[in-house]
Amino acid sequence: MQGQPLMPASDAPHPFNQRSADVILRTSDSISFHVHTQILSQASPVFATMFELPQPSPEAPGVATLVRPVIDVSEDSKALEPLLRLCYPVKKAILRQPEDIRPVLEAAIKYDMEWPTEALTRTLTACAPHGPLQVWAIGCRLGLERVARRGAEVFAGSIPVGEREQLILVPRIARILGKMEGISAGQYHRLLQFLRSAEGVEEMEGQMSDRVGEMDSIGRADGNAARIALLDVPFALETTLSQSERDQASIRRAFRFLPFANDGFASIAYPAEGVPAPDIICRCVDGMEFKAHQSILSLWSPVWSARIVAINTTKVGYHPGPPEPHPWDVTPVLELEYSSFTIATLLGICYHQQTQLPTARRDCIDLLAAATKYKIQHVVDLALACWSSLAPRHELYSYFLAHQMGIPAAMTIAAVKSLEHPGAALVHPAQYVEIMEEVPARTYHQILVYHDACSRAVIKALDRGARAWKADTQAKTPVMWTTSDGRCRPHDANGVDQLRIAVRSWLPQLQDGLKKHTIAPKAGHVGSLRKLEAAVGWNGSTTSVLQRLMDIISREIEATIDKVKLNL
Repeated sequence: MQGQPLMPASDAPHPFNQRSADVILRTSDSISFHVHTQILSQASPVFATMFELPQPSPEAPGVATLVRPVIDVSEDSKALEPLLRLCYPVKKAILRQPEDIRPVLEAAIKYDMEWPTEALTRTLTACAPHGPLQVWAIGCRLGLERVARRGAEVFAGSIPVGEREQLILVPRIARILGKMEGISAGQYHRLLQFLRSAEGVEEMEGQMSDRVGEMDSIGRADGNAARIALLDVPFALETTLSQSERDQASIRRAFRFLPFANDGFASIAYPAEGVPAPDIICRCVDGMEFKAHQSILSLWSPVWSARIVAINTTKVGYHPGPPEPHPWDVTPVLELEYSSFTIATLLGICYHQQTQLPTARRDCIDLLAAATKYKIQHVVDLALACWSSLAPRHELYSYFLAHQMGIPAAMTIAAVKSLEHPGAALVHPAQYVEIMEEVPARTYHQILVYHDACSRAVIKALDRGARAWKADTQAKTPVMWTTSDGRCRPHDANGVDQLRIAVRSWLPQLQDGLKKHTIAPKAGHVGSLRKLEAAVGWNGSTTSVLQRLMDIISREIEATIDKVKLNL
């Protein structure tokens, strides 16, 4: 309760409660470890440096003054005690589970403890046969290539050889990704490359690969899993401008279409005579400023409207340059969170001065993010339509960009567009982009799960469509058919039977390709049916029957995919 003295931290058990100790390490769960600086200084150069600094001895109200200096550490007692026991000549803690080892090893690396790090790494590696994915995940999080590799090797050995090259996602990994922060989409992508290339990995069991440095310049799979580094970042096949380069580019482009630019630009005439002078300044995150009208901004955006009301209420003024009188000295400033290029485009649309939307994905998603934040629905709709046209150029990159900006609708658009390509394309080395190192592995896993679910759903949809078509043709097959010149011809039952046989052969091949992820869920399945007509010979009977199959299959696939949801 307020006013009462704070309770002192409780002491750790023996041997970390001895009177001979000369410093206290206090954990995040308020356990005090009384330790000896001489011992820890030998085990950790970090602690050695820390002990050389003057240490405070904090005193809580109502608590007796502490004799020993206290150092607060971020680890809890479950992580610190096993680590300290490794440094002391006492009985060591028994750690058998990867999740128990991880925080202790993380602390050992943090404090640069060489021998404890080696001992804990060996213990963690020994856990691979029982928890290979956990070991891989911890290796990724802590930057330990050998640990990650060992987990990947053991896990690869548990997958039949014929199934590895068909993988587009790692089974049983969802639970790991849900618990483990710090694993990137890039690391997950490299794990998939490793598994798909792990030929003869069973012979590698029990060995620690040292051939990490032998991968080629972009780290692509070459059939030898030992040549794929799981943690090293390969050369990106698509790069983006640095932030400073983008800022400079935005300054150059920001005023191309704007009539309300800064004084340094010539095109400051407004579109019609008699337009009131601007009464607010929009200041972008890169420092660029635009003169605008409070009424127009308030009309377009409820967020801007609320901010403008708050600014006017507090009477915040704008005072640029020298203190001499200036007509804009009292012009309020609206601080905005986006670059001048994004704000220029946004204002250009609001002022009906700009009709051309961004042609680059990054610029488009920035515009969409700004319009979403400021609740400008008209621009949101325009930007989403623009995004739909840009996403097919590189669906995975677009998906990750949308994730970074926090726009689920844009992520869904990119994910749906990815269905036009086989699932195997999503894990191909050529799909790697630098942004994957900044995106959580869980986000990558979600689109892979979505793609796999759509493929499985389409397999079932094809079966339903084929059954419906068979029933439909049996019920509706005409006795006669009409040619293009109006003549009646007898129905070719033999040709239709041949078409049915061809469909029975075509369907399993298509489903097998979907199962192996070599055929896209939204590929031209209907168009591929046209090839069957050539195989059986063209005539009016087969054409009409085939057209019904195409219509049924198309409806089934579309309806089925619409039911599959991208879980974000």
